Amino acid sequence: MLAISAANGMIQLMRLGTLGAEIQQRTVDQMRGGQSVLAGGRAEWAASFRLAEQFPFGFGTGIRVEGGIQNEALSAVRTVGGDADASYFRSFVFGNRTDLHSQFVDLWFHFGVGGVLVSVLLAVILCMAVPRVLSALKEIGAVASLVILVAAWDLLFSPMADSDRMTAGILISAAVLMVTHTQSSNRLFTSTPAPTT
Repeated sequence: MLAISAANGMIQLMRLGTLGAEIQQRTVDQMRGGQSVLAGGRAEWAASFRLAEQFPFGFGTGIRVEGGIQNEALSAVRTVGGDADASYFRSFVFGNRTDLHSQFVDLWFHFGVGGVLVSVLLAVILCMAVPRVLSALKEIGAVASLVILVAAWDLLFSPMADSDRMTAGILISAAVLMVTHTQSSNRLFTSTPAPTT
């Protein structure tokens, strides 16, 4: 319940512009027509799937999607009820650079199969860390736990501009995994009875 309240509070801060004009515009565009932020994200994923149908091995670094390929992606946005004419899609997704607002998809877009493999590795690290963090919330702390959860969100739903948060989440996750692995190894060795002769 607390997590849902916190998420709703964060969305309201984004809509009011408290976190900056760019985030406000992006949030308002995503929620146009009464959609939730997740429903707005569905439109981004629809565009991503359409691009993947056309170029399954990615596009390459620095490529900008334009012309007919961009129109195909925007058509997919309209199909799922997204506002493809919103400045969000024209400026942030298909603007000066292509940013599909999912770091997982962006890694595929720019680096192909290698990007997908890196994304899967990041997802595995985060998925392994989340249960350990939640079970040891007192020891690890709420801020570190939040950073890891935000990184998991960012992997699926945030632009590459937020990669600093992803990096912080991965570093904390790796530290948590190493510490908990060391602790469990130490318990294993100290609890094993000495062999009798």
